[in-house]
Amino acid sequence: MRRLLSAVLGVSLCACGSESTKPSTTESAAQPATSHAPTVALCTNDERGWAISYPEGWHTNPTIAAYSECSFFDPEEITRADLAQLTDSLRQNPPDFRPAIWATRFLPGQRYALGGEQQNFEEITVAGHDAARWEERGVPGAIMRQGERAYVYRLFLDDGAYFMAGTRSFAADDADEYERLRDVLDEMVSTVQLETQ
Repeated sequence: MRRLLSAVLGVSLCACGSESTKPSTTESAAQPATSHAPTVALCTNDERGWAISYPEGWHTNPTIAAYSECSFFDPEEITRADLAQLTDSLRQNPPDFRPAIWATRFLPGQRYALGGEQQNFEEITVAGHDAARWEERGVPGAIMRQGERAYVYRLFLDDGAYFMAGTRSFAADDADEYERLRDVLDEMVSTVQLETQ
C-alpha cells in the first residue's frame, strides 16, 4: 500500500442533469489566506482552461483518459497506476491512493457532492471571479464518514462552469497535517489563472 500524506481526496464527481447554483449566503469578500508554503512550479491544463502553481518538490498527475493534467498534486510522485485505481480506492476508508490536493473544472450541469455538513461558508473573490470556500464534515449517510473533513474552493465562471479545488482528511488522519494542507491549498488557489471556454 502506498504511503502518502495523511489528508485528502475523496470527491464524488458526477455529471448529473441538475444545474449548479451559485451560493446565496453572503458573508465576506476576502481573498484566500496566504501561508508559508512556497508555490514555485506552474501546472497548466490547456484543455480545461486553467493554470495553478504548486509547492516546490511536489508532483502533479500524468494525463490519462479519466483525469486530465493538473488534477492532483502530492509530495510523492503520482503514477498512472495510482490514477487507474483511484475510483475504486475511494470506496475504501481511507483509500489506498489519496493525493494531497485535487483540482478540476466542472461544466454547466455537472455537480460536486461529498454530502457532508457544510461549515464556515465564505463568499470571496479569487482571480477576479466570484468564489466560495467552506469546510465539510462527514455525517451519517453521506459519502464522507463521521470524523472526515474536507476544505473546498469553488470559483464561478461566466459561462456557467466552475473551477474547484480541495483537500480532505480521514478520521484516522493527523489534524495538524490537515491544517497544513489547508494552508497549501489557500496558497495554490491564490495563484489560479482561469480562461472562459
